[in-house]
Amino acid sequence: MEKEESKREERKIGGYRVSDIICCLGKEKDYLRRFALIEDKRKAYNLAAALCGPYWLIYRIMVVEAIILAVIEYVCLEIIPIVVSVQYLYEMGPRSYYFMQIVCVVLYALIYFPMMGFFADKIYWRRLKGLMDSYQCKEKEKDFQTQAEL
Repeated sequence: MEKEESKREERKIGGYRVSDIICCLGKEKDYLRRFALIEDKRKAYNLAAALCGPYWLIYRIMVVEAIILAVIEYVCLEIIPIVVSVQYLYEMGPRSYYFMQIVCVVLYALIYFPMMGFFADKIYWRRLKGLMDSYQCKEKEKDFQTQAEL
């Protein structure tokens, strides 16, 4: 039984002990598999992040990234259609804004959903590594005080 415990604690992902990662994640152990895929340079897709975008980032306590993504969404879906439709208002008529908004939504969706799905877990893993690095989890042996602080 003790050997099984020590094997689980000795296992590492990207140089970080799984026990420290679990302390950061809480109950969400599915991310261990995703982080291992990221460290092995393989692809992982996060459908929840792709569909929810900034809300997923806020849920994962990445507020700065969520604000940046929300500003990008606003510019792409509101500002760009207004600027482009004003330019072509005389040629296309009053419906130019709606046409440009539809074009921007389609282009944004074709770019945004695949990118967010593939890169969200990488962003989350980078954030957790930064948190664990602030407690020097890579250099330390198993430390219950550090795990309690995480």
